[in-house]
Amino acid sequence: MADHEAYGDRRDAMSGGSAGAGGDSAGSSGTARTSGAHRPTLVVVSGPPGSGKTTMAGLLAQALPCPLVSRDAINEGIFHTFGHDLAVADKESVARLTFDAFFQTIDLLLSSKVTVVAEAAFQHRRWRLGLDSLKAEADIKVVHCVIDLELARRRVTERRRERPDSPSSRRAELARHTGTGARTVSGFEEVSLAVPTLRVATAKGYDPGVEAIIDFIRS
Repeated sequence: MADHEAYGDRRDAMSGGSAGAGGDSAGSSGTARTSGAHRPTLVVVSGPPGSGKTTMAGLLAQALPCPLVSRDAINEGIFHTFGHDLAVADKESVARLTFDAFFQTIDLLLSSKVTVVAEAAFQHRRWRLGLDSLKAEADIKVVHCVIDLELARRRVTERRRERPDSPSSRRAELARHTGTGARTVSGFEEVSLAVPTLRVATAKGYDPGVEAIIDFIRS
């Protein structure tokens, strides 16, 4: 049996289907759609800017282990494509490209039965819009970072001062360039979905700790 045929048989077994004579059960995309008891987990790490999401998401992805999909990393990659030209990469077009790429990447991984940590500072409406179509693909667990908003603002200000070339600093510059104003921490609407959710205080370390968070994800 050729290697690609053996791979197809294994993939069909994992997806709970059979290729048959007319093609593979995963469809033309070649991915194994989620079925049966073997569902990947989508760990949503949310919270306002400055709440420690990125650091936490990295720790969780390393501990599980699994891929990490970061909204800011995708955003930075788009800026790189446009040569960091703020006159070309306007706020709305970059935000739209980032949102689409973020959730399309998550969908691709989940449909291939890959557990994923996804991290972004989206507020409730944006998360809901992106996650609604993914509920059938995975078991979603939300880890929400909780912090005093004034402390979060100070963290963001300090980070931009220390790293003027960072993604968040570029977004602030882009907002000033277009006259739309920078995104603020105040009034942040926490993601609220009918899925298991753990709120983690991040002002001083993590409460509950990383081990407890991992237990929550694996439960």
